[in-house]
Amino acid sequence: MNSNNIHPNHDQQVSTNVQRKKCHGNRRDQRFRKKCRAKGMKPKIIEKLLMKRKQAENQNHNNTKYTNMQKIQSNKQTTDINNSSKPTTINPNKRKRDVSLQELKLNSTLAQSTNQLSTSQPLSKKIKEKNKTTANSSMQNDNNTNKRKYRRSMYLKRLLPRFFKRLSKILKYPPLKDKVTRDFLCARLELMDQQYCLIVDQELWQSYVNIGLEHHIWPNQLYNIAMTTDFELCRQYIIKYIKDIEHELDLYQMKLREQTQLCPVTTLPLVQIDSHLKKLVQRERHYLSVRNNDQLNKFKDDLHVQQLFETISQYQLTFDHNEYRNQLIEIRNKQGAIWEELLILHMRVLCNFLPPKFTELEKFIAPNNYSPKIQNRIAIQVKNNHMKIIKEAKRIWLNIALRAYEITIQEYDHQYRSICFELKSRLLNDTTVNGGVIFNHFNEYMTSQKTKLKNDIRNNVASYRYMLLQNRQRSVSSKNTIRVSPEPYLDLLTNPFNENEWNHLSLGPSFIRLNESAIRPVEQQEAEIKNEHKEITEKVHSHLIQKHSIPFKARILTDYSNDVFDHFNQCYFTPLSCKEQIEVFEQAQKTATIRQKIKKHDLILRVTDTPPDKTRSNGIEPQF
Repeated sequence: MNSNNIHPNHDQQVSTNVQRKKCHGNRRDQRFRKKCRAKGMKPKIIEKLLMKRKQAENQNHNNTKYTNMQKIQSNKQTTDINNSSKPTTINPNKRKRDVSLQELKLNSTLAQSTNQLSTSQPLSKKIKEKNKTTANSSMQNDNNTNKRKYRRSMYLKRLLPRFFKRLSKILKYPPLKDKVTRDFLCARLELMDQQYCLIVDQELWQSYVNIGLEHHIWPNQLYNIAMTTDFELCRQYIIKYIKDIEHELDLYQMKLREQTQLCPVTTLPLVQIDSHLKKLVQRERHYLSVRNNDQLNKFKDDLHVQQLFETISQYQLTFDHNEYRNQLIEIRNKQGAIWEELLILHMRVLCNFLPPKFTELEKFIAPNNYSPKIQNRIAIQVKNNHMKIIKEAKRIWLNIALRAYEITIQEYDHQYRSICFELKSRLLNDTTVNGGVIFNHFNEYMTSQKTKLKNDIRNNVASYRYMLLQNRQRSVSSKNTIRVSPEPYLDLLTNPFNENEWNHLSLGPSFIRLNESAIRPVEQQEAEIKNEHKEITEKVHSHLIQKHSIPFKARILTDYSNDVFDHFNQCYFTPLSCKEQIEVFEQAQKTATIRQKIKKHDLILRVTDTPPDKTRSNGIEPQF
């Protein structure tokens, strides 16, 4: 017997005897539970969210399955008609296959040519899904060109039960627990939300029309949308767009009138309910009006810059002033690029995702060659000292980098001022023109260009922040690196806090939380208002009576007391938006769990790490 043949069989036996690790349950569900546990959710809430998620997936799966079955049946009918003349033999013992799917594949392959079959490669699953979605979206756009569908807001996706409680208290109505009334209010709220978005959009386009007809120019964005450079054609497109919006507003108004007949609430007037719903929509969609105002201001600034450029270009000077303008714009662009890099570095510090050079510094400065085998107080002290050394070294490097950026910005600023001084001297020495007025126009034009450049850079850095957070979440090494920002030191063998609670502790005592009094009951809010009002008024009254000898029953004291009381009522009882409510609930839950764990483990919190001023990038924004 050959000895060489023995080992492979032995290896096969060993490999078959080794038990593979089985996966208990769905991995998607496990990952979802892990994320929810990291956020501090309870097991009951996690299971409810899982059930809702599975129900939505099953519903989508059934819909797609039904549509696929319809397609398969139609294709099967056509193939049966074509193959009716062919004799077929059926083997009853053979495993049955889905013949219709095979026929669909054959039909799709027959349509291709031989060259395509030889050169083309099968598409990946993601690309196929993208092609399907783009085809479906293009079909929907072709069918519904006139309809505008705005993005569904967060407060409609996550409509909290507190909304119905608040509505019932404001209307002095019994609790709205009936499903019919809740569905009616949600449907009416969605219609009002779409109507409000259309109204805001109409106001924006109407203001574009007013400004454009006055100055006989349109924004570049409108020229791109209308796909033309002609002023009259763009005007016709905008007027048609406004008329389409008015038509859609009429349709939504009709839907609201039809819905009034189905109102299940008979004891209250519908006008009162609608007024509260409109206030809610205005509060939640307030960002739309802010965004429209920003767009209008940008349009006006662009018009002002263009007018200044036209006035400057009309001046006839003895020298070429365009040379100076190009030099100054080039210096500003270089300075803006340096400033953008500096802001990105600040953003990296805030996101705790420093460049790779800073992570390489850890192995160079303090390599972790020694770690005590016995985990006791000495091991904790060694770990904390190692982290402190690396943190201080990183901060020194960061200060050097920030200083280098600031010096280069100052150098460019010095060059800019020297060229401006040279231009001003040449304009003032020219006796044929009014040099002071021309220089003022030129300086105004350059400042407007500077503000535009700064706004563009800020927008780029704000979009870069989301990329940084995504990259930090994906990378494994960044979660183990030591940060530059203040971080709590753990003087314990094991960490009782999860990741979210630990990050909340690292914010420090200077962190300003949102107004948690808005989620408390009304009785607690009223009691807090009375206590604060009494404390402030007593201090102010005693100071005014003793120092300024104002009478105790003076009218000014009562007016001041009433104003303070009204201010507290406005601050405490102003309802928060849905996003702020969710953030407040999460912060309140985190602080409550942190206090429970501190009380349970008998822990002590104290401020130990305070960084230098230059590493506090929250308050620093170098200008240029």
